[in-house]
Amino acid sequence: MAKTRLTDAFVKALEPPAKGEKPRFEWDDAVPGFWVRVTANGVKTFGLDYRIYGRQRRPAIGRYPAWSAATAREEAKAMRRRVDRGEDPMQERRDAREAPTVRDLFDEFKKSHLVMKAESTAGDYEAAFENHILPRFGTSKVREVSHADVVAFHRAMGRTPHQANRAVAVFSAAMSHAVRWGWRADNPCKGVERFPESRRQRFLSQAEIVKLGEALEAYSRPDTAAAIRFLLLTGARRGEVLSATWGQFDLEKGVWTKPSAHTKQRREHRIPLAAPALAVLAEQAKRRPDEWGPDTPVFPGRKPGQSLVELKKGWRIITEAAGLGRYEDHEDDQGNVTKVWVPDTRPHDLRHSHASILASAGMSLPIIGALLGHTQAQTTLRYSHLFDEPLREAVEHVGRAMVPAGKTAKVTKMRQRAK
Repeated sequence: MAKTRLTDAFVKALEPPAKGEKPRFEWDDAVPGFWVRVTANGVKTFGLDYRIYGRQRRPAIGRYPAWSAATAREEAKAMRRRVDRGEDPMQERRDAREAPTVRDLFDEFKKSHLVMKAESTAGDYEAAFENHILPRFGTSKVREVSHADVVAFHRAMGRTPHQANRAVAVFSAAMSHAVRWGWRADNPCKGVERFPESRRQRFLSQAEIVKLGEALEAYSRPDTAAAIRFLLLTGARRGEVLSATWGQFDLEKGVWTKPSAHTKQRREHRIPLAAPALAVLAEQAKRRPDEWGPDTPVFPGRKPGQSLVELKKGWRIITEAAGLGRYEDHEDDQGNVTKVWVPDTRPHDLRHSHASILASAGMSLPIIGALLGHTQAQTTLRYSHLFDEPLREAVEHVGRAMVPAGKTAKVTKMRQRAK
């Protein structure tokens, strides 16, 4: 096999083989295995032949003239040194090319992890991936995503702090699984400083609840109205109500047993139902007397046998009728400005309102937590400030008991001490 020194002038002058013939190879006389190949259509490529672990390899280095002969020769030397150390550059390239992407991570994460989550939780995880993570990282190799990449991604979402923090939390959960699977050595999401968030606490007042009830009575879709009313009366989560079937209810005992597959904590949750909640169920049953069955949706959607999917459209109409929100100017692509109704409360706030009514009635935090299905006392503590009035009434009761009959306690007005 004739060899010559591969130079730019030599490579430039190479004539391609005739059409239909195999590519022509020329070999370098200085670096063993270093070659240039020219095809019938004139494409010239540098590469290297080597043998490792009994396998013959022929990886390409780069095309001429993007790669000069001198630069390609230095790369061939570097590859030779790696082969001498027992490395296989071609296999490493193949591994890198076939390494899983973030899209692959999401697909595997869904199959192995999200299937064990409640439907609503899994939906939130998938939304974070589809709306935020995959558009930025979908084609990136899992092992190539750096901590700096995640920090930049998080900062770019700074206008929506909650969504930004949530996206990083979801990404971190998936990356933790990637570490367990050996896809990378560390979790690049660890240590990303989160944006400060003020926890949203929206409780409907008694007057707002009355207005909401009136709007529900007037709404044209009774199943949607019934589902919203049931949310307020039970304090349940939206997914628990929309997925409820008749087999979950013991109407004689007035008990709702939510299956573990439908609860956020993945535990069966049993709660008693008040008379107004049972009345909602009675109305739903009366509306469809021939459709009863344990798997029949309590709040059916438009398609036969399916549950309601969402409340968004109905909620906007109902809150507008109840005055729970405001109108904002919206400009379209043509510059036309119209008024758009923006609710200032969400269906989930009905759960907060249910808890606030319980707290205002003097129910204890453990009881509230048990009714809402909380597994951690810390979750219920968000409602502790609502106990001010019941606690005040309790201490006043003690105070009255301490004052002898016929006596009144003398109240002395105190001056606020300057700080």
